[in-house]
Amino acid sequence: MRRTLLALVLSACCSSLFAMEVFPPAPDSQTFLKIRTLVPYCAVQRMDVGVSGSTITIVVTPNPAAVCPAILFPLQVNVGVVPAGVYDVVVRPNGGPEIERSRAVVRDADSGVIVSPVGVKAEGGKSVQIFGATTGSTVLFDGVPATDVHLQNGSLVVTPPPHAPGTVDVTVTDIISTRKAVAAFTYYDPAAAPDPFVFEPVLFPVAYDGPGIFGSQWTTNNIVATGHTLVRFRDSIPTRTCSSVCNQFDWSAVLAPQSQSGLLVWVVRRRLPLGVEDDFHVSSRVSAFSQSQGNGTGLPVARENDFRNSFTIDDVPFSRTARVLLRLYAPAAATQFASVTVKFEGALTTQNVTLRPINGVAFAAVDLNAAADDRGKLGSIAVTMTGAKGWGLVTVTDNVTQEVTALWPQ
Repeated sequence: MRRTLLALVLSACCSSLFAMEVFPPAPDSQTFLKIRTLVPYCAVQRMDVGVSGSTITIVVTPNPAAVCPAILFPLQVNVGVVPAGVYDVVVRPNGGPEIERSRAVVRDADSGVIVSPVGVKAEGGKSVQIFGATTGSTVLFDGVPATDVHLQNGSLVVTPPPHAPGTVDVTVTDIISTRKAVAAFTYYDPAAAPDPFVFEPVLFPVAYDGPGIFGSQWTTNNIVATGHTLVRFRDSIPTRTCSSVCNQFDWSAVLAPQSQSGLLVWVVRRRLPLGVEDDFHVSSRVSAFSQSQGNGTGLPVARENDFRNSFTIDDVPFSRTARVLLRLYAPAAATQFASVTVKFEGALTTQNVTLRPINGVAFAAVDLNAAADDRGKLGSIAVTMTGAKGWGLVTVTDNVTQEVTALWPQ
């Protein structure tokens, strides 16, 4: 076992959707692996990490002299570059039993074989791209041949066979050699919680068609699209329209689902070699079709790196002639909490907000008080999450024209 004494990197509380966070979120055998977690101590004197086989062990030595009101101490551990594989990550105090156990998947980046997207449902049946393979290659998923092997859009496209949930090796054999990509692919159970090593969250903040106040009528277009990159989703998503054959190459679709908490889509991660661009893209637009003029307002779509422990939305125009609504989101199917502080004309107002799970998203909508006049003075909104990381959107809607201004963390 190799052991390294680590310098502690202290930061703001790093809790998230997952009790233990791995950075980068989708590590491979050529990236420097970091792990963030919380330990139930006031302070930590030292921390050691060891890698033995398929187990990463973090040994924590608490500072016995420290006294503090809180009992959760945030840590970041630098593990370094590790071989491809599936690892158990164990945290335990020095001389004591484990206090936390998680799992990390490190994909193979050394074999020259890359599979994208990185997973399908256990039933199989959905094609994936194989980079580093040519026409005539044999592709095995955990020793079982893939089917419908053909060349398309510059890569080999195959259909993985069915397999029990889990991470497997992928072997490619051609006339020159046989190459095995360790932990290259994961079969998942769609009924299980989203696996952060397989999925990334994509959040459309508004998913609503219908009436609003003052006689307004609203519609939202939430769009996903791709070109030469295959894209897969954890769940099948109904669409209003699709420009071609959805879930193949070169298509775009307007998503149909509606929900007051927006639309959270879990997208299977993609791995692409250098020189191959990720064509997957998303967009969103909300329009008041009850108004004769205007093209609506483009809305941001939150991606994985947009979710944070705390954030600020600046230059929010407060006025009695407009409705100011703060929407808070966390990609978690459990109740979350946030502290919201509004700074306006030198005064600070703080309130605690509960985000409740709706359709897989912890969500809250906060109506912010109108200003005393209609001059549109600017303020700011600071949000601190407790638990899962979150993201926020402010919409300012003119009461007369129904024109929408959208603001979000920058």
